[in-house]
Amino acid sequence: MAMLVIEEKIITSYGRKNAQAREALKVWFAQVQLCTWSSHNELLADFPTADYITQGRYVFDIKGNHYRLVAQVLFSIKTVDIRRIMTHAEYDKLSHKQLLKI
Repeated sequence: MAMLVIEEKIITSYGRKNAQAREALKVWFAQVQLCTWSSHNELLADFPTADYITQGRYVFDIKGNHYRLVAQVLFSIKTVDIRRIMTHAEYDKLSHKQLLKI
């Protein structure tokens, strides 16, 4: 079973406001929908630059790491819940405590 991506509207909204990220976000979304991850290692096989934060949250590099997409990945129910998209600079300003609240 392929991954279900929740909150596609976050990608659409961010892409409308940030034209430079639009195509890369569409590609990421399409790729993730085809994945069938059951584990952290399977996710990393498809997205080797993804970083695990905590509590099932991962950070994906978008468009050559110009943007960062934070999502909660629930392997047991094959779901990716997009939490936030931001520039790399915005991401770097966040503390670990702030990341836990995303």
